[in-house]
Amino acid sequence: MLVCFSALLVTPYLLSNMLCAGAETIAIRVQLIAATFVTTGIATILQTTFGLRLAILHGPSFAFLPALHTFEEMYPCTQDTDTSLWKEKMQLISGSLFLAVLIMPIMGITGLVGKISKHIGPITIVPMLVLLCIGTVPDIEEKISLHWISIIEILLLIIFVVLLEDVEVPIPGYSFSKKQFFTTKMRIFSQFPYLLGICLAWFLCWLLTVTNIEPASGPARTDRNESTFVFHSTPWIQVQYPMQFGFPQFSFPLVIAFTASTVAVMIERICAQISQQGSPPSSSINRAFVVEGVGSMLAA
Repeated sequence: MLVCFSALLVTPYLLSNMLCAGAETIAIRVQLIAATFVTTGIATILQTTFGLRLAILHGPSFAFLPALHTFEEMYPCTQDTDTSLWKEKMQLISGSLFLAVLIMPIMGITGLVGKISKHIGPITIVPMLVLLCIGTVPDIEEKISLHWISIIEILLLIIFVVLLEDVEVPIPGYSFSKKQFFTTKMRIFSQFPYLLGICLAWFLCWLLTVTNIEPASGPARTDRNESTFVFHSTPWIQVQYPMQFGFPQFSFPLVIAFTASTVAVMIERICAQISQQGSPPSSSINRAFVVEGVGSMLAA
């Protein structure tokens, strides 16, 4: 779950920048992150209890980023943009996404997903996953270009995942039943690569800050991070509820773009063969997509 936290932040972070809300961007970002965590938790509980009942986190998918970039091109942020219209943009995204994800429960209720899944194998899934990864390259390039610390983060991840994957680190512990200390070996680099990478990168940024190696206006300084402002401006209790941004509206081009992303997500989800595991029965797949559709509608 800790590893997944960072992935849950990406979509609301990017979406808040696309709304062109001006000074309200950070407050909106906090609200979207809160809504993302709430809906992710509810949808995951539904999926693991009534759906496929496997260890699956139901969160935002990067497959929708190309559709959001299409929306960004339709409503670009310029100096002349009216920052008060961000709620209308959220309503367009919300309503269009709601209509698009209806295809999930429909395919599950009719049993079409279970039948289609028998004909989907690695030759279908691998190109789809590659294309989804390629679709996020522009966002990655944009964030990496902000500061060289991003390169350090990537190198740390490569070292942990590729070079130190099988390294076992002795971890001390204490047994209350035997009343003695002991050590157990764990492959922490392969189990927590993202968490370790983020912690080490932040520690390096802190060193750069206290030694003033990083300039006062540098983006890698830990004493000018937006987090400080967020802590002071965010309410302690923030209840999320449907239609908090207003009644949903619809955009036909955006519905088509989100529908294409939804189909990509559906194909992405059917990956039992590529994981070298036995395929779940068709009834389980149909049930899983019904629950996933409900979760996606809730998120929309």
